[in-house]
Amino acid sequence: MVEEIAETMQSSADLKNIKINRELEENLPSLNIDSERIKQVIMNLINNAIKFSPDGSIINIKAKKNVDDILFEIQDFGRGIPKNKQKKVFEKFYQVESGMDREFGGAGLGLTISQDIVNVHGGRIWIDSTKGGSTFRFTLPVESVKDIER
Repeated sequence: MVEEIAETMQSSADLKNIKINRELEENLPSLNIDSERIKQVIMNLINNAIKFSPDGSIINIKAKKNVDDILFEIQDFGRGIPKNKQKKVFEKFYQVESGMDREFGGAGLGLTISQDIVNVHGGRIWIDSTKGGSTFRFTLPVESVKDIER
């Protein structure tokens, strides 16, 4: 699924001469997830990374198994998000610097929706960011959430 998304998103990245690298641990277990919703999360995070990365940079996508979950990481080398604004990026309609970000469009809902999707799956999502870039991470449990359809 990650490979497919990265290949799809590469055409958008090519417009800015950005390379999408993948580092996927071998033999990751299958997850009982709503794959369309998780694709939406990954595509949103990659799209944001492309939007806020400088031309000619790199985006790294990683997936690895932890004890009880799979950890996904999307790393960019863009402008970063100040520490005091990192939790707010998951709030509805919030954009770090609305004047600057307006140039890129969007309603400020992508991260809120992504957080909701990950939470419903029993995972969590967070950001680590410095002036030199951001890494969005999220986990999905290896054991499926019971009654996920509800």
